[in-house]
Amino acid sequence: MFFNAFLPGELVPFDHKHIENEETYIFLSGEGKCEVDGERIEVGEGSVINMQANAVRNIYNISESEILNFIVIQTKKDSMKSEYLTQDGIDVASRQRWNKD
Repeated sequence: MFFNAFLPGELVPFDHKHIENEETYIFLSGEGKCEVDGERIEVGEGSVINMQANAVRNIYNISESEILNFIVIQTKKDSMKSEYLTQDGIDVASRQRWNKD
């Protein structure tokens, strides 16, 4: 997981894609555009975009004054499919007890 902050007008200096990893971008603040395989998508606070491994991508802060803050989570392609997530969990006999203090 990576935290990124792009200054106004800043962008990744090169388009890129991945061989084995997909990426999920979670935008925390600011306004920007993501370009994915030539399609431009406006993003801002609360936007979430998943980019498949072979998708050509770039991110651009379109604001003149605000920082674009976002998190990137990189995982092996297809590892976040729902059948893997639900089948991986198992019940345990004991339960975690939380102290309210």
